[in-house]
Amino acid sequence: MSEFQLNYSFAALLLALTLASLAFPALFLPLSVAAFLYVLPGYFAVRLSGAKIGLLETAALSLLISIMGSTYALYWMSLAFGYSQTTFHLYFALVSLAAVFIPQKIELPKKLSQKIVLPKIKLDQIARPFESEDAAPILLSIASMLVFGGILYVSLWAPSKDGVITGAWNYGDYFLHASVIESVNHGNFPPVEPIYAGAPLAYHWFIDLHTAIVSKLFQAIPRIPAIIDSTLGVGLLSLFTYLLAMRFTGDRKAALIAAFLVIFAGGFGYLRFPEEVAAHLGAYPENYSATVPLLDRYINYSQATANEILREATGDGTRAGYYNETLISSLLRSDGFDNSEFFELPSMLPGFLLPQRPLTIGLPALAAVILLVSTGYPGDWRPLLLARKI
Repeated sequence: MSEFQLNYSFAALLLALTLASLAFPALFLPLSVAAFLYVLPGYFAVRLSGAKIGLLETAALSLLISIMGSTYALYWMSLAFGYSQTTFHLYFALVSLAAVFIPQKIELPKKLSQKIVLPKIKLDQIARPFESEDAAPILLSIASMLVFGGILYVSLWAPSKDGVITGAWNYGDYFLHASVIESVNHGNFPPVEPIYAGAPLAYHWFIDLHTAIVSKLFQAIPRIPAIIDSTLGVGLLSLFTYLLAMRFTGDRKAALIAAFLVIFAGGFGYLRFPEEVAAHLGAYPENYSATVPLLDRYINYSQATANEILREATGDGTRAGYYNETLISSLLRSDGFDNSEFFELPSMLPGFLLPQRPLTIGLPALAAVILLVSTGYPGDWRPLLLARKI
């Protein structure tokens, strides 16, 4: 026999976390931000919908709906109460109270005098997804985030002796995103154009608001929050592509290939990667080779001969002196790797979708909606309800 009970203990725990993040932000604010802006709102929505979906779908939807739902909620709350940390923590408290309604079923004892013991969470239960058929798509998603998170970390607003690196050919877009984020955090709310003063903001700034909220909570520049949001977008796109392909093919290998191609394909420019590496390594003087770590040499060292070698390697004789920057930036901006007429390595993700931040979160959202509609239509309204929330 089982009975539904209101989850007071869960709500109390989350309220305590909210208060702790106010009293001891250095210790508890990161946990609160992760919980209330990235995980719990979406998880609550999935649980309350009653949709019968798998563990992988639940995890992916929890992240996506949390990012989107928290952004929408805080936008409307900020219109009513002002865009401030006080409003953000009020939202944390409301999410905490919503935990009361998260279903909690416990087995009632045969004798009332017997104590009720809640089931214990074991470590093997947490690790179980990595021992199942979901291990491969999870690992592919993690690998995708590591690759593109690494690209963003070394190339998105990375100060160097030659200036600020913003990465591949379309990364100049980040200057607009940064101006939106920073101006919103300094009073431009509801926002007008940060470039054309007084004009309504017509740019797709949805994910910029989420990044702005995170950076305002931490009172930090938006670089790291922007990297985190874009990196999560890549991981979610990988997961939802896999799940969508599984839905239509029923073949796990085909679904994995689809997810890999969506993230990493676009051309064969990566075949020239060893050639470019060799060209860069050969550009260093003899006294600057053996003792300097490879990563440091890529990020911090640049000279004219490297630019010439890169120009020759890409076959582009029209841009002499164009690559007057650090080597890692040259590598990322090289026509041989990004948007070349002959070699197009994934210009979609590293060169376009990562800096074009609305699409980085928009594509996973589109894939999630298609997945939920195809799962629920026509007979099950619960997945359709989740699709409506996205």
